[in-house]
Amino acid sequence: MELSVVSGIDSADIAGADTMPTPLQPQRPEKGEQQAELYFVAAVMLAMATTILHTNATAFILVLHLLQ
Repeated sequence: MELSVVSGIDSADIAGADTMPTPLQPQRPEKGEQQAELYFVAAVMLAMATTILHTNATAFILVLHLLQ
């Protein structure tokens, strides 16, 4: 006897169950979607690197100023 999450409903009874994407079977991204995601990731990485470098440069200049 199979136990289902919702009692009395089998997955075969759901309309379109064979074509509906699930977390285990994600849809493939379209060509434009994946490219946009890569640009977004690159922009976030660039923003983080700029912030880290700016913070380090500010601390370095502060130390130089205090050493004078």
